[in-house]
Amino acid sequence: MIMKNIKKKEFVIYALALMLVAAGYFNYLNFDFKSIKTSSNVEERNFDNTIDSKNITNEGDESQIETVSKQTEEKDEENKTNIGDAILVNSNDATEDLTEMQGSQDIRDYYVATKLERNKMYAEMIKKYEDLINNNNLSEVQKSIATEEISKINNNKNAIMICENLIISKDFEECVILINDESVNVVVHIKDGLNTEKVSQIQNIISRELSTEIENIHISEK
Repeated sequence: MIMKNIKKKEFVIYALALMLVAAGYFNYLNFDFKSIKTSSNVEERNFDNTIDSKNITNEGDESQIETVSKQTEEKDEENKTNIGDAILVNSNDATEDLTEMQGSQDIRDYYVATKLERNKMYAEMIKKYEDLINNNNLSEVQKSIATEEISKINNNKNAIMICENLIISKDFEECVILINDESVNVVVHIKDGLNTEKVSQIQNIISRELSTEIENIHISEK
């Protein structure tokens, strides 16, 4: 009887032990499964967040690129328009300025060339008279005449220079004077053109400085 009770108790203890082991094993499996599932969910969320973040970044980059590209195109169009306008305006202005400058240069060239030619003529005349003075075969009377001619040329040169400066001071831009015997030719340039008052001013200057009659003064405009 006692042996039966012992065996029964041992069986009960053994059964309880098996139940505890089984319960612990299932608890372990359940915990492991939850951990795996939780870890999987976290990884899925992290992966989704990474994808979303990349999508957001890409979408932002695309948006920024599109905005910058649009602004660049607008600036290019604006620059093309501005450049076109600038070329058109500057081209017209440059053409007008070039024409005006060319005309002014042609006028200056005429007066400079005429004065150089006149001075060259006077220099050649003086050189010839000086050669006569240095010629031992000429008489003293001939040498004296040559000396007087040189003095006359120099006086005319100085008087011409004075007349040209006085005429330019009367609002003329250019002036050149050529003397041929008793005739005095005056060529002038003035923007507003010659009028009676300007002609009178020139005549008064020439007649006074060169001791020339008014009827011998010939005035032209260039």
